[in-house]
Amino acid sequence: MQSFHLCVQLTYCSSLILTYLIPCRLITQHVVPKAPLLAAAPRLERIFGPLVSCIKEGDLTGFDKALAEGEPEFVKRRIFLTLERSRDIALRNLLRKVYLAGGYDDLKEGQTEKDRIRKSRIPLVNFAAALRMGGQAVEDDEVECLLANQIYKVCTLDTCRCEQVPLHPRTHSFYFS
Repeated sequence: MQSFHLCVQLTYCSSLILTYLIPCRLITQHVVPKAPLLAAAPRLERIFGPLVSCIKEGDLTGFDKALAEGEPEFVKRRIFLTLERSRDIALRNLLRKVYLAGGYDDLKEGQTEKDRIRKSRIPLVNFAAALRMGGQAVEDDEVECLLANQIYKVCTLDTCRCEQVPLHPRTHSFYFS
């Protein structure tokens, strides 16, 4: 990241650095590059543009197609396997859309509209329908497996974050600075 900031004036060098920095940040931090960053370098827009838009939309079929179309370029630059792993981010975005479409629980006695919470239990068929509408041929067992893997990844990511967060000296609880 530091070398990128040092060579901002040289578009060729910054483009080369971003070629490897974008996939790295996709995998390690789940950060999708913003449109102005890609627009600054037309080559990067051509390479990463379709993948980024599919990741944001949660379009798994489009992601697979864009990855297949760009495969020769990705293999040449040795970033294919890294980008292939970013399919999980597209899947996460699709599953998140299903969760958001699930709506809210009914109001309970004494609750106001401000206290309303999202549904925490969403039928498996909703996730399966979203995957099938996206062109993925999946069975219910596979949908369960995909959901379990996504939950596991979130839990391990949160565990890693919590291990790095210091405890408050008096209350021995987590505090974030």
